[in-house]
Amino acid sequence: MRLKLLKTIAVTSVVLLGLTACGNKQENVVGKEEVVVEADNDAVAVEENTAEEEKEEVVEIDIKAFANQIMEERTDIDLVEMTEGYVSGVMNFDLTKISEYVVCVDASGSTVDEFGIFKAAEGASEEVEQMLAEYLETRVDTWMDEYMPEEKPKVENAQIRNSGNYYVYAILGDSEKELFLNKFDEATSK
Repeated sequence: MRLKLLKTIAVTSVVLLGLTACGNKQENVVGKEEVVVEADNDAVAVEENTAEEEKEEVVEIDIKAFANQIMEERTDIDLVEMTEGYVSGVMNFDLTKISEYVVCVDASGSTVDEFGIFKAAEGASEEVEQMLAEYLETRVDTWMDEYMPEEKPKVENAQIRNSGNYYVYAILGDSEKELFLNKFDEATSK
């Protein structure tokens, strides 16, 4: 009987020891998870603060130099800078809402390639974005399907991007558009 009691105590001790050890491990794991969560939250908070700081920092770019660089790189077409009359007349832009701009169009007429860079006047960012959206919508709405059908996707897939007070639009082929927008992002993030 005594041997049986000793075995029961031994088995019970081992079981209790095992449960206690597992319980401690579980607490440690939970503790680690909490630490990881806290560390992740700190990392997120830092990333959010960094993003907010970047938004506040306005990078000035030389619009003319940027446009000239793009025009020089496009040797396959003849991009030319449009006049004030084009921007206010054809594009229907209120130039009082824009402090600087450059609009470039393929003068050869062999493509519909076009891009523009605008710096919104103080407090006019929303208006500039709206004017760009309306212009691109008009380009799609007035497209004649029988006129260079292979160029229509460029107009339909035109993009607007902004950084601070700067806005660009791109009516370009996919690879040219991606390159243009990447260069704009680089120029405005320095």
